[in-house]
Amino acid sequence: GGKRVLEKALALLDDVLTTVVQADATVRDRLGGGHRHKRQRQSVSSATTTTKQKPELPLSLRLASQRRRAMVIAYNNKAMVLLCLNRRQEALEVLRLARSSLPQDDNKSEELADAVLFNSALLLWREGRRREARTMW
Repeated sequence: GGKRVLEKALALLDDVLTTVVQADATVRDRLGGGHRHKRQRQSVSSATTTTKQKPELPLSLRLASQRRRAMVIAYNNKAMVLLCLNRRQEALEVLRLARSSLPQDDNKSEELADAVLFNSALLLWREGRRREARTMW
């Protein structure tokens, strides 16, 4: 019963991750490998220094951050399902992917980053890798 439900959840999370990762790659390809994002970020940050009111991010950057947050949430959830299935090494690897996928230019993701970091440190602690867990946390 329970193991079958977890395996199904794992398959669904894999489907979500495949879709989000493909969408992210497609958008980056259409924008020229991220160069356009970089120029947009630079123009936004230069506008921030000249005005007191923070300009709204371009739609493409807001959507990119949303895709990244969705990816991180799915990776974090997948890691928790793997942990429930006692597949700890896989869970650690998936949490590493979650940490590396966190949006960089998005302060809305702080709580999400904290959750991923907490789960990573907790799993390392349970694995007896206490020094790594303390360093991470």
